[in-house]
Amino acid sequence: LNKMETDKLTYKEYQAIFDVLNVYDPNDIKHIYPEMGNLAFLKDVRSAWEKVHSIVNLTPVKNRK
Repeated sequence: LNKMETDKLTYKEYQAIFDVLNVYDPNDIKHIYPEMGNLAFLKDVRSAWEKVHSIVNLTPVKNRK
């Protein structure tokens, strides 16, 4: 995504994404979607978690709408 696309999400939307990523458990879904439990997918989830975590934590309080 380029900067323009990421600017379309609000802080609350990033927070919601972070909350979902934070509780992701491959054991809850891998029996339905096995690919969501493989190591490559978990690596992508971790990478996304780190990026969204940075956005959520680095957003100034005044911009958290």
